[in-house]
Amino acid sequence: MSINATLKDYSMSNAKKMYTQALLCEETGDLEEAIGFYNSAIELEPSFVKSYQNLGSIYSKLGNHKQAYELFQKAVQISPNSETFFNLAVEEYKTDKIDNAVVNLKKSLEFDKRYLNSHLLLASAYEKSGKNEKTQLYLNNAYKIDPKNKMVLSARIFFHYERGHVAECLKLVEEYTSLFPDDARFIILKSELLSQEGNYSKSIEALTELSKKNSDFKENILKEKNSALPESKKHFQNVEKKAKEKLKEFKTKMELSKENPEDFSGPNSQDAFDLSILHLFNGEPEKAMKYLVYAQKVNRESKED
Repeated sequence: MSINATLKDYSMSNAKKMYTQALLCEETGDLEEAIGFYNSAIELEPSFVKSYQNLGSIYSKLGNHKQAYELFQKAVQISPNSETFFNLAVEEYKTDKIDNAVVNLKKSLEFDKRYLNSHLLLASAYEKSGKNEKTQLYLNNAYKIDPKNKMVLSARIFFHYERGHVAECLKLVEEYTSLFPDDARFIILKSELLSQEGNYSKSIEALTELSKKNSDFKENILKEKNSALPESKKHFQNVEKKAKEKLKEFKTKMELSKENPEDFSGPNSQDAFDLSILHLFNGEPEKAMKYLVYAQKVNRESKED
């Protein structure tokens, strides 16, 4: 073995030790120390791609997107493959460079046509650009690759949900809950879809049963809400936005009905039910129950009339 090869092996061996220390620091939340160890690993072995990628992820979390982007670019230069192009595209997606993200996601797929994460993020990127047909195309591609993947199934569900395709959405939710019967979020969504079809009794029955057996629902929602995945963050941002809009609409109807009861009717059971669902998906079960009770009350009164 040549001297150069021996030195190379020595450098990589020590770089891996630095990398391992960096991972341990990340696990304990000591990001500054982790940054130091990753930089040491890179100094010892400038071609150590994983160090660039992990360091880029830390800077991205800290909001230093310029530094993160440069590190992901370096990883692509050293080792162009599906993963490195995907990570670069994620950073571009986060900073609203959607066209660039699309280009790099497609490059990712040139290395591996079945790279699931790239199909999913392409769907999100096209949705952000308002290109529904391409969004659905990449969601369907992802489904063909892994028809039992939670993220794939949930992304297809919310594509149809956000467009008001109740029948199609309910069909997909049935498929999801048959595979993951303990996922409370989609039992709740099923409940809402049933309510939209006018089946209030089954809808409320499902929610009542769920609240009895799922005590850690709020904890699970908050965990999902804090996920680093762009798809999850996008979903919760949409939910929060819709909840604010619905609440404003609900309050307006309530105020108008009090001021002019002959000309304006108050919020109906569907208004309250929609708010209840949105608060549940946002990890706020107490607020959700408040509007659910209102929905039940209005529903009972309408039956009595």
